[in-house]
Amino acid sequence: MEPGDQRSFRWKWRLFSENEASEYYASLAYVAQVRTANGLVLRANTDYILDRAREFSSEITQSDLNVDEE
Repeated sequence: MEPGDQRSFRWKWRLFSENEASEYYASLAYVAQVRTANGLVLRANTDYILDRAREFSSEITQSDLNVDEE
C-alpha cells in the first residue's frame, strides 16, 4: 500500500444474536502488520497473541485470528 491508501474489510459476527454477544465482556484487538515509513513490514507474532487470547477462552483457534480480505 502506498501512503494514504485505504483498505476496508468485511467483519463478521461469529455469534448468532446481540443477546449472545452481550454475554461476552472482553474483546481482543491487535495490529497484524504495519509498514514503516522506510518500507519495512513488521508482522505480529500470532502464536503469542493466541496464547494471550486463550487466557480468555481455551476455545480460540488460530483461524479466529485470521482476517478474510475481500
